This record gives sequence, C-alpha cells and structure tokens, in this order.
Amino acid sequence: MRTELGLAVASMALNLATYAHTVLAARFLGVDPFGAFTAAMNVLIVLSVVSLGLQTTVARRVAAASGHAEAIAHVALRLTYVVAPVLGVALAVASPLLDGVLRLDSLTAALLIAIGAVPMTIMGAQAGLLQGQRRWADLAWVYAASGTSRLVVGTVLLMWKPTLVCGVAGIVAGLCAPVVVGWWFLRTGNPETGEASPVTRARLVGDSLKGAQALLAFMALSNLDVVVARHALADGSSGLYASGLVLSKAVLFLPQIVLVRVFPALSTSAGRRRALTASVGVILFFGVSAAAVTALLPGLALVFVGGQDFTAVRDLLWLFALLGTVQALAQLFIYSVLARAAVGPTLVTWGALLVMVPAGLRMTTVAQMVVLLISVNAALLLVLVAMTSRTQARGSAARAGHSH
Repeated sequence: MRTELGLAVASMALNLATYAHTVLAARFLGVDPFGAFTAAMNVLIVLSVVSLGLQTTVARRVAAASGHAEAIAHVALRLTYVVAPVLGVALAVASPLLDGVLRLDSLTAALLIAIGAVPMTIMGAQAGLLQGQRRWADLAWVYAASGTSRLVVGTVLLMWKPTLVCGVAGIVAGLCAPVVVGWWFLRTGNPETGEASPVTRARLVGDSLKGAQALLAFMALSNLDVVVARHALADGSSGLYASGLVLSKAVLFLPQIVLVRVFPALSTSAGRRRALTASVGVILFFGVSAAAVTALLPGLALVFVGGQDFTAVRDLLWLFALLGTVQALAQLFIYSVLARAAVGPTLVTWGALLVMVPAGLRMTTVAQMVVLLISVNAALLLVLVAMTSRTQARGSAARAGHSH
C-alpha cells in the first residue's frame, strides 16, 4: 500500500511539474511564442505513442508471464536500443518539415524534438518492465526524476533566456533523466540465463505497433488541435487557445496514475469491469470538480494558465476543463482496448480525427474550436463505451456457456 501511495504521489508530482513548466513557459514566452511552444510540446506527446506502445505491450506481456520477466526485459531493451536512435535520426532528417508545418521559425527547436524522441522511447520499455512487475516504488522514482528535471532545468533555462529553444530544451531534459534512473533499477537483472523468452522481438514489434495505432490516433486527436488552431486562427487567438489547453491537459493528465495502476487489472477478464468502473468514477470526480471550480473562480484559474496576458480566454476556461475530462475518459477506454489486445475501436478514433481536422480548419474563434473538440471527443467516448459494453457482454455470455 505504501509503495502504491508513493507511485500516486510521484505521478501527481510529474503531472504538476509538467503543468508548472508549461505555465512558466506561458509567462516567460508571451502569447504567440507560447503557441509555438505548445505545438512543439504536443508533437512530442504525439510521438510518445512509440514509447507508450512499447510500455503497454511490455507491461501486458510481463504481467501475463511474470516468471519470464528477465528474458522479456532482454528482448524489449535490445529492441528499444535499436528503435529509439532510428526514430531520432528520422525526425532529425524531417526537422525542416516540422519547422515549417508547426510554424516554429526555429530549426533548432525542431531538432530538439528529434533528440527528445530517443530517451522518451527508451523510457517506454523501462517503464513497461517495472509496471508489468508491479514494481511501483521503482516506477515512482522514474516518474519523479522526469518531473523534477523538467521543472528545475526548464525553469533555469527560461529564466536565463526566455526563448522557444530554451522552453523545448527543458522538455528534453525531463525526458533524459528518467532513462538514467530506469537503467539503474533494471541493471541488476541477468537476462543471459539461457531462459527462453515467451515473446520474440518480432512479436513484440507487432504487438507494439498494434498498440501504437490506437495511441497514435488518440494522441493525434487530443494534441494536433493546437496545430490546426495555429493555421485556422489568428496568431493571437491561437496563443489564447494554447493557454486554455494548459488547463485541459492538467485535467487530462492529473488522474494518469489511474491508468498506470489499473492497466494490469484491465488485462484480465475477471478484474476488468470493476477496474473500469472505479476508474471512470475517479476521472469524473477530478474532471467535474475542476470544471466547477473553474466556472466559479475563472480569475483564479486564469493565474494557472498564463496570467493577465491571456484574459480574453478567461470565461472559456471551464470549457477547457470539460474538454480535458472527456479526453481523460476516452483515454481510459483506449487503454482498456489495449489491455485486451483489441484493435477495432482504433478505426473509430482515426475517424474522429478525420472529422476534427477539416472541421477545425473552418473555425474562426477560440470558443468554436474548443466546442468542436468537446463534441468530437464526446461522440468518440460514446462509441467506445458502447463497444466496450458489447465486448464485455459477449465475454460474460461465453463464460456462462463454458460453465454449463
């Protein structure tokens, strides 16, 4: 119980540190540069699908075959040490394209995105191994290292030189530190025991790609809106929209510990329904509370999304809190899909993205953009809930048939 509490505290600290660094970036950079910073940050979040795909696959495999943890670790880490540099090089080659599409006006910032993708991918495999073995205390230290390094290094860099490059460099710092901590906790394993791994490198790649498809669709849906906004809205308005997203991301990521903790339970038919129900309750509590407080105290909420420079978005902040709530619920059901290795709902998520992008490009105000995102995510959530309920009903019927 104590180790699980430590994981909860570390996860919360990571999300708060990420949030604090983003708020500081808004204050130091100003409206338009902050829009570019948010676009760069969101691209890294989208790229994290490779890391998260590895993490969920490795965690599921280790949880299902805990006696082979060291053999799986050997396969997973060797694979990751190949995939991560390849991804980084590919992004470095594409950095001029990233610079142009995101309108960063900084090739250095685009290259930093490429650099950050390498440790981010390695951390995915490390976190998956710790999560699958339920080594919550060790995983807590990995999360703590990420949040602390990002906040401390990022703040120092922004104070030294409040530029887009320094803002993105702070994010990269937060991606490098946990890899060192993860290596330290996993160094004592002895993969060369002659033990055969129950999963091959090819199978791990295949499972990770399946997971990454669902995660990529969701990450794109919940993060590319800021890129769409930078093209659809005027520069000032896109910066205002980005400031509102600070709040929605806080609501989305604050209950992240729920996903980490319940994922192994979601992998088993016996515990899935109870874990899913409890998780929905926790996320709704966080989200509804945030939306209510924001609606009642918009001035206070404004302090946490950038301050008086962003006053024009003040009365819309409760909508951004609502957006984060709906996204957090949709993310939970996406993870439920990954835990049972299903792929059907992935297509629905891609469909939601295909609706959002062209519709978003026709929006002209911040209010229109956030209402659009709430509507698209709410529709996605309803479809995912219906699919999950149908799957659970079929599973219950099958178990009942076998019992007879």
